[in-house]
Amino acid sequence: MRALLDTNVLISNLFSANAVTSATGVVLRAALAGRYSLLLIDGVVEELYRKLTERPDLAARIPRSQAEHVVRSLANVAATVPRLPEPYPSVSVIRKTTF
Repeated sequence: MRALLDTNVLISNLFSANAVTSATGVVLRAALAGRYSLLLIDGVVEELYRKLTERPDLAARIPRSQAEHVVRSLANVAATVPRLPEPYPSVSVIRKTTF
């Protein structure tokens, strides 16, 4: 099984009161244990590190050494997938659908 997580989900989980038992926490632990394939979009690891160390509100809550550990752990287990090329396909809503 594969799971794709983005920067906002990772940061949210880091500061969650239930980080270990949350859905994201369960997926991360399973990925670290080799039970899931963790996918990260190209650039997410770098973006995560940059946000954790450069944003004052986040940097005040997590030491740089812990940010480095988190990023290193993710980089070691995650497979990187390329970003979608732009322009992105348009999304539409079908208001009346009968099945």
